Amino acid sequence: MIIKFKIIPEEQTIEGQFIVKKGEVDSDQFLLNEDFEVGALWVDGHPLDPEEVSARVTYMDRDYQVRAYKFDPDFQELIVSYKGQLTGQVGAWPYVKDQISPDFSLIRFESLAYPLFYDNTSQGLTAYLREGRMDDHIEVDLVGDQKLISSASLVDIKDNCYQLRGDGRRINMAIGPYTHVKSNYGDFHVLGQGADTEGLVQDLEKAHGFLSDTFGKREVQTTTTYIEIPDGLGQFVDQGVAFILTSVLREAKYRYSFIHEFTHLGWNPRASQSVQKCRFFDEAYSNYLTLRVMEDIRDLVSAQALEEALIRSYQKSLQSYDGRVAIVDYGKHDYGDQSYTIGALTLKALEDYMGRPSFDLITRDFLEAYRSQEVDFDGFMAFYGARRPDLDLSPFFKDWLIGTDGHKKFQ
Repeated sequence: MIIKFKIIPEEQTIEGQFIVKKGEVDSDQFLLNEDFEVGALWVDGHPLDPEEVSARVTYMDRDYQVRAYKFDPDFQELIVSYKGQLTGQVGAWPYVKDQISPDFSLIRFESLAYPLFYDNTSQGLTAYLREGRMDDHIEVDLVGDQKLISSASLVDIKDNCYQLRGDGRRINMAIGPYTHVKSNYGDFHVLGQGADTEGLVQDLEKAHGFLSDTFGKREVQTTTTYIEIPDGLGQFVDQGVAFILTSVLREAKYRYSFIHEFTHLGWNPRASQSVQKCRFFDEAYSNYLTLRVMEDIRDLVSAQALEEALIRSYQKSLQSYDGRVAIVDYGKHDYGDQSYTIGALTLKALEDYMGRPSFDLITRDFLEAYRSQEVDFDGFMAFYGARRPDLDLSPFFKDWLIGTDGHKKFQ
């Protein structure tokens, strides 16, 4: 598939086109951001009016409104042109503040600024996005002297047109006045002056050493790209690329947030689709591991301060979340955000229950076993329990995962 963008910063607009050959997609519809409109659709050289329908699509723990365009799937070549704005205020995924602006632009796959050929909107996108890797040709035309940094692989730049190769279902890119800083722990693309890259690299070296020694060796340092994005846009990691907020890059007091994203690159188990929305196997683990890294590379005080911050955040969240909902049921209630706090505290409580040496050895094996194969809560409990037959873990799991009696310690 060929995907083309023209970015018009002054208008906050994307003009897009995609070309699909027979056999490249298995669908009779494509989805777009609800504020994008199709201008032309050609099937085998003939113009057609696509059937537009309203649809809702689920990803992670949220449902969103999108545009869905249906077409006859019996074609040799499909060409579609479309146009829309990204202002940071509208879109299929309102919690993501994607934007096109003269100073800085952020486009990520949640914005649906490009077509997503997907039929079963009621079942969610998680499984679809995991169906292997697609190898699409992506072109982005830029206006002015800004640079584009993306999670897709850069092939060439010609006349300010960036040519990329990547999975057309999942494109993330940032556009701005970037400066490249290369280090032994990855490539940094920063906006202007003031990023503490030297301090970051020193902490990354320590964090990588601790995590590799304690929870399994991972070679992530030289292959990682870190991209600065302005505060308020929400940092994230995708395909070995970390999009990091300005304050996190520039202020040492937010270093824990940088470390959190770093742990995602190599030390998360792979959650099954049935429990992905609980966010336990990504965010709970990442925040727990961040606690351990901060304790190791800084001092015990900073780790204790972070743990206390998690407790305060959890207590504050109880104003809007029902504290009686168990972690295993977070997905059913859209409570996945709770795993950042009480999920991480649950892993800390399990460490205390088992003892650190035992917990670390088992967790190391667990993270290795489920790097590529999926795990759910039953598998998690069985794995830890089988490796400590001398210690009955069922009371702990009953109080902290299946139930919430253990959570009362922090309420």
